[in-house]
Amino acid sequence: MSKHQVSGVQTDRLPMAIAEIMDNLDDLIWALALPDLMPIYFNRAAMQIYGDRCQEPKDLWCWLEVVVAADQAKVREAIQKAQVSGSCLVNYRVVIDGCVHYYSARLKVFRDTDGCPMRLDAIATLCKEFDDQLQEETPALAIKQLNQELELRVEQRTIELKLSEERKSAILHSLPDLLLLLKPDGTCVQCITPSLANQNLFVPIKDHISEVLAPETLKSQLKLYAKAIATGESQIYEHKVIKFGKPYYEEVRISPYCDDELLVIVRDITAKKLAEERLVKSDAHLKAAQRISKLGSWEYEPSTGNLIWSEEVYRIYGLDSQLPPPSYDQLQQYIHPEDWQHFDQTVRNAILAGQSYDLEHRIVHADGALLYVLARGEIIFDADGNLTHIIGTAMDVTDRKLAELELVRSRDLREGLFNESTDALFLVNSQTLLTTDCNLPAVTLFEAEDKSQLIGIEGHILQRYQFSPEELQEIVIDVNNHGFWNREVEYVTLKGKRFWGNLAVKVIEIASNSINLVRVSDISDRKHFESQILKTSQQLESTNHELESFCYSVSHDLRAPLRHINGFVNALRQQINKQDAIDDPKIIHYLEVIDQSSQKMGQLIDGLLSLSRYGRRSLEFRQLKVRNLVDAAIEIVCGDSDCLANVQFEIGELPDVVGDPTLLEQVFRNLISNAIKFSRNHSQPRVSITSLPDRTVMIKDNGVGFQMEYADKLFGAFQRLHSERDFEGTGIGLAIVQRIVQRHHGKVWAESQPNQGATFFIQI
Repeated sequence: MSKHQVSGVQTDRLPMAIAEIMDNLDDLIWALALPDLMPIYFNRAAMQIYGDRCQEPKDLWCWLEVVVAADQAKVREAIQKAQVSGSCLVNYRVVIDGCVHYYSARLKVFRDTDGCPMRLDAIATLCKEFDDQLQEETPALAIKQLNQELELRVEQRTIELKLSEERKSAILHSLPDLLLLLKPDGTCVQCITPSLANQNLFVPIKDHISEVLAPETLKSQLKLYAKAIATGESQIYEHKVIKFGKPYYEEVRISPYCDDELLVIVRDITAKKLAEERLVKSDAHLKAAQRISKLGSWEYEPSTGNLIWSEEVYRIYGLDSQLPPPSYDQLQQYIHPEDWQHFDQTVRNAILAGQSYDLEHRIVHADGALLYVLARGEIIFDADGNLTHIIGTAMDVTDRKLAELELVRSRDLREGLFNESTDALFLVNSQTLLTTDCNLPAVTLFEAEDKSQLIGIEGHILQRYQFSPEELQEIVIDVNNHGFWNREVEYVTLKGKRFWGNLAVKVIEIASNSINLVRVSDISDRKHFESQILKTSQQLESTNHELESFCYSVSHDLRAPLRHINGFVNALRQQINKQDAIDDPKIIHYLEVIDQSSQKMGQLIDGLLSLSRYGRRSLEFRQLKVRNLVDAAIEIVCGDSDCLANVQFEIGELPDVVGDPTLLEQVFRNLISNAIKFSRNHSQPRVSITSLPDRTVMIKDNGVGFQMEYADKLFGAFQRLHSERDFEGTGIGLAIVQRIVQRHHGKVWAESQPNQGATFFIQI
């Protein structure tokens, strides 16, 4: 676009494309400001004729000096007439390089919102060239010939005008923009679409701009039309439209053309906007990448002192990105005091040597936060070897640094724990089965000089009896399948000492590699104790056999005299009956006492045998529901003919336990039987069986109860807290309960008050 400055008035308001078009026309195009007639604009053709007269006028009309003197008044008159009527046509002659040229000009006046003339535009077209003197003295014949020549010239001029119009049209159509001449209400006066590749980018408008604009966009654009006419200033904006099913971006320039017309230039800027969006997206991606990787970039120009930081560098230094970056000397206040000298010396040496640098340092934020930074710099020289730029990066490696420090601490801790273990530990390659490391207790246990004697060997060579290849393969398979394997092995130290060890192998991960951790625990003392326990167990087993034989013998030997006593009592009773002495109360009493005593003696013997049997019986542990044991016990107890018929049972939530079902059922049978027996004097005997949150089972009755001061005698054999006349029994039942519970490693106890019932507690 060509811009001309005329009398200090800029032509920036003239649309770029229009100014370019008018500068390429042969016609004279010029504009005057009204009412002072100051020159505003002259196109290139007008400038060639009027020259400096339109740039620095001596007076307002000095540009008319090129007009033939006889025609100057006519031009002045036409300008005045145009201001009144709005437009006017005038023919005048100008002198160019000593030759006279004939021009026909069209004048048009534009008014402001108050109706006052504000600008006059003129287009002058060249019509005929002739000699000024010849025109004044031409005879009639010459005039005729001149008219013929003029007609010929007019015809030629018409052809030239047509060609000029075609050129103008070609120029307009060659532009990449859509040109619209519109009325303020959006009515289309003329639509010129590009004839080249950009033609498919625009939709031709036939009658009204609403054909291509949405209602909201049309409303806002009509406001811009009104503003352009009111202010005389071009309105420029960008918008996004959907055309041909795709989004497009357009730049719209709206310029006032006259009182009631607007020139609208629509340029497709889709490629530019997409490029800008890609640039913005690329910049956003770069910033995101720097933020995610905690890697910032910077550039320094020594000649100007200009320093550029990316946003991530600002974040690393804890500074506001809206502020200018600090100078090199100011960096010292952010870098850790202990690191500044090394940092400064490294950078200066790199500049002197023309080499890149790479160093790690610490940064201290204003709030005291400490960051570890990896700084890198590259020195850039021009072709003459002059330093031009220094570019570099700053990476926040705090997390990595702290992780490395934690790794070192963890390694030291692991090493400490490794060596402080009371067991011998070996790290063994899972493929070769060779030891790669061991701890200090391993050196001590196997009586080695140092670690080197235990590293690089197969561990089983230290055993008294080494594993066979088949056993080793089975161990490897077991470890791979279950991740763990162990066995008790007899070892021989490097000095020939034997000891027993518990050998355990576990697969662990170290630095993403699987390795076998082998532990050898010295169990020599335990094996010795186990040997003694085995001997003791064998002795106990022998003693139990002897006790069982003894019990059988006692049972047999004690029962024989009882049978004799019972037999002789019956014989004596028959003999007395024969002698008619049976009515003697004393004799009857003596016989009953002897009979009951012998029966009591038999019950006591049975109780002792039962107590002995429950104490020696082997246990069969399994998962049991206490409710099932209680139900079975109640069914057996209540099936006895002596059981109370009106007893009520209240059973709550009961837990699951692990134990011997036969023995535990006997526990609940004895306790439930006792609860019923000691509640039989109550009008409504009741037995409640439930559990506490800690799985303790409670059996509670509403019977006669007992004094708590005698509770320690409750579970003793043959111990009774009530008279046998009131409640029968041998006093062996609770002793059996306690013996069974103790064999389950449990606990049983009771709480009571006289005449307030008793509660028995069982923990299994």
